[in-house]
Amino acid sequence: MKKFFSLLLAMALIVAAVFSFDCVSFASDAGDDLGIRLDNSDTYYKYDGATKTLYINGKGDVPNMSNSSNGSPWCNWDSDAIQSVVVSEGITSLGNYLFYQVRATSFSLPRTLKKIGKYSLSCTGQMKKWDIPFGVETIDNYAFYNCFYLEEVNIPSSVKSIGESAFYQCKKLKSITIPSSVTAIGKNAFFRCSELSEVNFASMTQKTTLALNAFIGCEKLKQINIPMNTSCGKNSLGYFSQSQKIDGFTMGVYKDSVAQSYAIGNGLNYTLLDRYLITASFRADGSSRFVGKNKWGYFPSAAIAWKLSEEPFFKNWNQNVIDNVKIRAGWGQIGNERLRSFYPYQTNISQGQYYI
Repeated sequence: MKKFFSLLLAMALIVAAVFSFDCVSFASDAGDDLGIRLDNSDTYYKYDGATKTLYINGKGDVPNMSNSSNGSPWCNWDSDAIQSVVVSEGITSLGNYLFYQVRATSFSLPRTLKKIGKYSLSCTGQMKKWDIPFGVETIDNYAFYNCFYLEEVNIPSSVKSIGESAFYQCKKLKSITIPSSVTAIGKNAFFRCSELSEVNFASMTQKTTLALNAFIGCEKLKQINIPMNTSCGKNSLGYFSQSQKIDGFTMGVYKDSVAQSYAIGNGLNYTLLDRYLITASFRADGSSRFVGKNKWGYFPSAAIAWKLSEEPFFKNWNQNVIDNVKIRAGWGQIGNERLRSFYPYQTNISQGQYYI
């Protein structure tokens, strides 16, 4: 009888051990309730059917997908199956094609994100505005490709590069500000953004390279000011197509800059950004000749200048006779401490005998 109970107890312990092992294995596969693991990464996905929300959990880079029928797990879901997407803190990269053609109306991206991969947010047709979180450094090729209804995108000052065709045919995008952190804008980056009428660079000293056809086909972009150190690739500005220029397009450039050479070489209208000069200064001077509140004096000054010789009408009239004409006006205050001396002094006279 004792042997029977011992055998029964041993079998019970074995079953308990197996069950425990299975539970641990299941918890590992499920990512501690994070969802279903994406490939062999530390990232997972979970879907809430009640709210139609897709969650991307875990940490690190989300694996690359594809646009085929064997791409992301949700690539063959109904078009209205996902209404919201939440990417958790800890995710550092959106893999290629991750949310390709996902028609959610809201996306929440984490502050830990560093890279938006190729096609990862392309064809997200319901999104009208994107606030890219600070921390993102790379907007990869085709990242927002064919986001036809995108009207506004805020690019943070952490972004270093905007890839090839990144905003290709975002036809309703109206304005964009390029942060000073961006050093490269890729080929066809804003190709055929037909409503784009305003492009601003955050700093007029930033060094950014515009690649081939960067803003080609942006027919409403009639004027743009280019920083001193920014270079322009072939047909990057002022062209509707490879051979057709945009009527009325004008570039604001600095004298002797690469952008000015681009404008001249392509026969584009340009104006010099340094035609109008404004300077101001404020000086504080102190003197021991004065006491109390009069010891210090404060002297503001300002000046404006107009390079008349850089105006088109002057160039037409001048015919290269006069090289430089500048009209300058200034105003300022100065102080004066050269009053009669308040320092007493004593003259010493001495006598001496000199021997030869």
